[in-house]
Amino acid sequence: MDKNPVTLSVKVTGLFRAVFRPIDGRLRALGMTHSPRALTRPRWTHVALPSYDVARSLAWYEEFTPLVKVAEFADDTGETVWLSNDGQVVDPFVLVLVTFHADRGKRQPQLAPFAHIGIEVPGREDVDRVAAKARDAGCLRMEPADIPFPVGYVCMITDPDGNNLEFSHGQQVFARVRGLWGEEAGGEPCSA
Repeated sequence: MDKNPVTLSVKVTGLFRAVFRPIDGRLRALGMTHSPRALTRPRWTHVALPSYDVARSLAWYEEFTPLVKVAEFADDTGETVWLSNDGQVVDPFVLVLVTFHADRGKRQPQLAPFAHIGIEVPGREDVDRVAAKARDAGCLRMEPADIPFPVGYVCMITDPDGNNLEFSHGQQVFARVRGLWGEEAGGEPCSA
């Protein structure tokens, strides 16, 4: 990856133009100058990762995770896709995958050796199912294992760029945070 700050600035500026100009134009065409549900406070909205081939990564994420494509952009600097949980309305969170044309074909793993994206699943059998599928595809990094609290039953797989994804059951991240700030704690309603 080019570490030159000037080159990186040009890439990022081009990407921002690619992402925000089309959105702004579509909103204006619909007679909207801002989102109908504008932010009222800062939110954690996305994580962005480079991808050596955005189309290949998109296909992989759609096959191995519950994420679906919610947006796609392209310009003369590269291609971008946004993925999120299907139907996630309250506090949407997006995984942004970006391929800069200059970096096409160059793997740039960011989430390794331990860093990872965590996906919590309802049952142990879901962890086993993902692990079996990943084993068959050659992308299983860690076999399913019971790890003491607060981790739970987990496996680790790697995406086409070498980034780690952990699938867990019993970690209780979803339930714990939802209980802390969800409806039962007097916060905003949570969607599952």
